Amino acid sequence: MFLSVAATVAVLFAACSGKEGPPGPSGVNPDNVPPSISLLSPEPGDTLRDTLRVVANAVDNIAVDRVIFYLDGSDRIDDTTFAEVSEQPYAFTFDLIDLNVPDGPHTVTARAFDVDENHTDTPPVIVFSERVVPGGPAVLRAWSPDSLGFFLFPSRGAGDPAPTTDSLYNVRFSPERNCVIDSVRLYLSGNASPGLAYDTTLRVAVHESDGVYPTDTLATTLLDVTGLDSTGWFKAAFFGLPEFAAGERFHVSVSVEQPSDTTLIALGVSIRDRYPFPTDSRSSRFRTDDPYPRWEPLQETYATEEMTREFMIEAWVTYLE
Repeated sequence: MFLSVAATVAVLFAACSGKEGPPGPSGVNPDNVPPSISLLSPEPGDTLRDTLRVVANAVDNIAVDRVIFYLDGSDRIDDTTFAEVSEQPYAFTFDLIDLNVPDGPHTVTARAFDVDENHTDTPPVIVFSERVVPGGPAVLRAWSPDSLGFFLFPSRGAGDPAPTTDSLYNVRFSPERNCVIDSVRLYLSGNASPGLAYDTTLRVAVHESDGVYPTDTLATTLLDVTGLDSTGWFKAAFFGLPEFAAGERFHVSVSVEQPSDTTLIALGVSIRDRYPFPTDSRSSRFRTDDPYPRWEPLQETYATEEMTREFMIEAWVTYLE
């Protein structure tokens, strides 16, 4: 028996028909309609100060699942320059100070997802960051609280209990506004390691800078740590120091005043990934236990781990009006 072409097509169509597959997450099979989204804030050309407020309007034929805001396009899982919002109002505030966002142009975009993972992006909006640093008290620091440890000094030669007396350990600072230094604070521990002996005083000094390392000494003060048996911040006050201009670098150093063979001090350090260039490190030491005495950044390699150590030293300043 021969079927006509029309009959053959009808038979094949009937053979291929069957039950409809399961619906997608939205319950609609299939939902291929992406959401629509518009960025309400910021406006193109806005100048940002300390925060960035982002606001979006998003709608979908079924339901919006979430909106993600991107600052400079980053969506790495370990980054903090994107934010996910799953409920209305779709808004978020980025803290530009905590994120250490540099001055200059930045892009802001938003992406809306529906429950079936269809998505739509907004066009990028260009904004500008220009922080206004207020006058008044401020704290300058190089360290980060992400990872902390302790650095023991003064250093000694191999098998030699006599300490290196003229080693300097310093941190470089750069104020964001004209300022004067009020005090310097060091994070010291009397409990960091057995056998620590706080049997002397520390010499704390402020130095001019060649851009990377200390040069001329501007002022020195002594900090008595004899018998230290606690952990915390210790203050060294300064008076009559010259004014520093915005962006001008200066250094704070700490060394041991007349240490004995038993003297050992524990100064807090922050441990972070190694900088691309040694001079990016703001903490360094002057090595005298070497044939060629020299300044050396605190960048080290342990097995496969490369790290930079930043001393927990703070400069407390007053930003001038």
